Amino acid sequence: MYGETEPFPIPENGASPPTQEISMRHCTVPGTVPSNRFRLLPGLLVVLGLLASAVAASAAEDIVDPCKLATAAEVKAVLGSAGTPNGMRPPARPDKGPVRICAFTGQNGDRLTIYVGPVTKEKFDHERAGHDPVPGVGDAAYYIAPGTLSFLKGTTNVLLSAAMEGASRDKMTTLALAVAKRL
Repeated sequence: MYGETEPFPIPENGASPPTQEISMRHCTVPGTVPSNRFRLLPGLLVVLGLLASAVAASAAEDIVDPCKLATAAEVKAVLGSAGTPNGMRPPARPDKGPVRICAFTGQNGDRLTIYVGPVTKEKFDHERAGHDPVPGVGDAAYYIAPGTLSFLKGTTNVLLSAAMEGASRDKMTTLALAVAKRL
């Protein structure tokens, strides 16, 4: 049949070839196989969906939960009373920014906040310039009175901030040493 694999013959008198209704299903370019691209589409979409889910789950696993970096006893040692975490903010979602925050509120109303996020060594060094260095914590650390200690471990920056009267460098350093071991 003309139109499937052979071109329509052109009459010698120059007249148009005979017209015939042809469905696209039968039209092919000589030397090619009819297209099956749409039969593979559903399978391809499923594979891409599974791959995207795996990447998102892996990214979510890489997010550090700051609420799990300090024990109840360590929080109590800083605040002077038992503290309750308010939960990680924002929630561990790879489509959100990489900084995570957890605030502990003590029974006495004092607060301890832990911030965790990525930072380059250059940026951390710039931020710590002019502040009181704290040796032995992470790769580098500094203290800002009253009650803020920030340290770098690898590419992770942890900032511990106690909003309370009498926050001490010693208590914050002890907490920072324990937190650094958990990263």
